[in-house]
Amino acid sequence: MRKRSLFLVGVPILALVLVVALLLAVRSTAQPPPVLLDDRSAASAAAPQAEVAAPTAGKPAANSEALSAASSLAPPAPTALAAPDDCTDADAGLVALVNGEALHSDRLALMQAVDQVMSALLGSEPATAGALLDQMINHALVMQQMVAVEPETPAADGEAAARLDALLGAAGKTEADLTLALSASTVDRTTFDQYFAELIGVDDFARRAAAAAGVALDVYIAGLQSAARISYGPAAAQPLAFLSLPPQSTAPITAAQTSPPISSTPASALATGPPVAGRGIAAGQLAPDFALDTLGEDGQTTFDDLLGKPLVLSFWTTWCPYCLRQTPVLVAAANGYAGDIRFVGIDVAEDAGVVAAYAAEHAIPYPVLLDRASQAAAAYAVNGFPTTYFLDASGHIIAHHIGSLSEAELKQYVEQLRRPRS
Repeated sequence: MRKRSLFLVGVPILALVLVVALLLAVRSTAQPPPVLLDDRSAASAAAPQAEVAAPTAGKPAANSEALSAASSLAPPAPTALAAPDDCTDADAGLVALVNGEALHSDRLALMQAVDQVMSALLGSEPATAGALLDQMINHALVMQQMVAVEPETPAADGEAAARLDALLGAAGKTEADLTLALSASTVDRTTFDQYFAELIGVDDFARRAAAAAGVALDVYIAGLQSAARISYGPAAAQPLAFLSLPPQSTAPITAAQTSPPISSTPASALATGPPVAGRGIAAGQLAPDFALDTLGEDGQTTFDDLLGKPLVLSFWTTWCPYCLRQTPVLVAAANGYAGDIRFVGIDVAEDAGVVAAYAAEHAIPYPVLLDRASQAAAAYAVNGFPTTYFLDASGHIIAHHIGSLSEAELKQYVEQLRRPRS
């Protein structure tokens, strides 16, 4: 499927210097990254967040031949995974599963901490939450390729040091400035150097792989995305402030650090102000249009067909383990709020027969639409699954949630949908 752009490696200032071409957006710049569109978003926008440069929405169509060439380099997607039990200690810090590889919040905490250091040192804006999440995922995609194809070619220490010196020098900073900044942070120098060298290695590999495939760098990345299976874990939707050690802490973050506690409570207040002009995926905007085949029926369902009631719009797949966890929550809510709230599932890029069997097995009572070409997913900036949008009766976006919804979280969102907007 089409997924978000890869601001693949490093914090924004690193991306500007090291991976600007690699991190080119494959969506338009008109829409924000997929994070919760609620009061937390505005609050966290002013604070440092996570690892990728901010991705953007509205991915343009790529040359199919180039995408095919790039996708051929991706590892085979794993088979469907069993649904995890309700959030256990083992998966509470899981951010995402990327082709079966688990990405954890301790890594995201390290990325955020480096972002804080470099943004303050070099005077750049810190990364957004959605940008860091996307960078973490996209970095993993390229690393998977790198390990499979060139397992013995990490960036040389001397090369990484030279690039770091160039980066600092371009901003009028020195090694002494970096050392001082790190000493006041939660990141030890050894971990920083390892992280930086990894960024260099990933960037270099992606450039070589794109050249070998005969495609542009952004098309190569789009090919990896289109072939990937990404499922959001319980920690994906949490505000990144919960992933950081307190600013006053002097305990160093190391690569082996245990992830800190994460809040599992969703925001209690969603966007309730007047609609925002324009169509897009920002809070208050009219959601993107679509026309999709309806499972088990002839003809298509359009976006306009769904207006008139508040809408819970869930993007999912049958192979996604956290979609499987969420399915009974949505089924129960759809039955409980019947006649009041409309629930619609959008399955992305799967065979209708597979989807029909899943819908029958789980007694899904709401309409399931088939996004065969991933066009709706691209328009809604869906990078992984499950991703759920909450719309008012006129089709304006109230909130956006990544990862599986618990019964309590879904109830909070739905109860807010039922309240009249000011």
